[in-house]
Amino acid sequence: MIDFNQLKLRERIWLGYAVPLVLTIATTGVVVVNARQVIEHNRKTSLGAKIVQETDRLETDLYKRQTHLRGYLLTRNNVFSQAYEASVREYQARINTLEPIISASGDEQVERLQQLKVLGEQISEINRNLIGLVEVGKINEANQELVQGRILPLIDEAGRVLQGLNTQEDKLQAQRVKAAESAMRSLIVTAVLGAIAATVLAIATGGLISSRITRTINEIVATVASSSTEIAIAVEQQEKTVSQQAVSVNQTTVAMDELSVASQQSAEQAESAAAEARQVLNLIAGLGQVEQQHGNSLREKVGQIAERILYLSEQTNQIGTISTLVSDLANQTNMLALNAAVEASRAGNQGKGFAVIATEIRKLADQSRKSADRIGTLVSDIQNATNSTVMVTDEGTKTVESIVAAANNISLSNQQISLTSKQQAIAIQQVVDAMMAINQGASQTASGIGQTKVSTRQLSEAALTLKSVV
Repeated sequence: MIDFNQLKLRERIWLGYAVPLVLTIATTGVVVVNARQVIEHNRKTSLGAKIVQETDRLETDLYKRQTHLRGYLLTRNNVFSQAYEASVREYQARINTLEPIISASGDEQVERLQQLKVLGEQISEINRNLIGLVEVGKINEANQELVQGRILPLIDEAGRVLQGLNTQEDKLQAQRVKAAESAMRSLIVTAVLGAIAATVLAIATGGLISSRITRTINEIVATVASSSTEIAIAVEQQEKTVSQQAVSVNQTTVAMDELSVASQQSAEQAESAAAEARQVLNLIAGLGQVEQQHGNSLREKVGQIAERILYLSEQTNQIGTISTLVSDLANQTNMLALNAAVEASRAGNQGKGFAVIATEIRKLADQSRKSADRIGTLVSDIQNATNSTVMVTDEGTKTVESIVAAANNISLSNQQISLTSKQQAIAIQQVVDAMMAINQGASQTASGIGQTKVSTRQLSEAALTLKSVV
């Protein structure tokens, strides 16, 4: 048995057409059979009508030739003789016409026709004898033979056979007409009932199939609508997450710009401190000769170095604060990327692209956090070097004998600060590049989510349109 629910929509429609079509073909077959029966009955009826017509004429020819014979015997006029011969030929022609078709009326009719043929030959033989008597002048003998001879019983017998032949043929013809009428009625009834049955079955089948198809489509529309609603909710949640990511990325980018400016300022201060340290070394080289003259100048230079180093320490503290902020923003970005990945997995196939972008954002956030940690380490190194420089400078202000050693330490510390500041600037630039990449990825994610929202809306509209059509 066919499982309707397993059929495709096209197969269901074909089934709807096939059922009434099969019934129509079957009805047509029955109509064709009945039509053939009607044709056969009509053929038999026409044949029977011809048999009846020929038997009637055969009876007429039988009596007509005897009439012509009497006329010739009485008048000896050749006109009657010729008419007699013509009637004999007509009688034989009727017999020849009936012989191939009389079998349609049964064996009894065939036997009667054979009797008529034999009787006709016997009557013709007697008639020829009578004509021969007349021609030799034996008219009285011919008349006596005609009145008292064998011909009258033969004619009576032929008449009875013809009467039986005609009576039976009339009955058979009535039966043929009745059978033809019955076949025609059966043909009409079959055609009408077949048309009605085909119409009713077509309507019933169409209604059943249309209701099944409508129910199936409604179920599909409901499923599509539910799925599109869930996708829309997931996409909306992803859009919020990505918006938060974009805000965090923008904040991180601004902080990194500030950190880059502070790093550049720190590098400039380190270069300035190194230059001043070199000047101090030059002053110390000539200290033995001009100690009294330049003592005050040396103390001023050392004081300036101390101020520069204190300012550098403040800048380093600011860099550390910004580095901490960058690390916090990187952690927030990582959490938002994780949330985006979760929402993308909930969206199914529609969110695969967002899951990949969220993964890349997490990687970039991890790189930002690592760079921020590296910056913190560098800031700690700078602070340690700065504190050492401050201590050395304080000791240099108390004792001139340790100025050379302190100046050397200051020079080394400033060189280390300069190198560290350059490394810090490079690390900050890497973080800036990473944040720009994150920002670009967030923009792409937002664009993709926007397209997904449009597609989801179109899917929902298509589902509503399909439902309205059904």
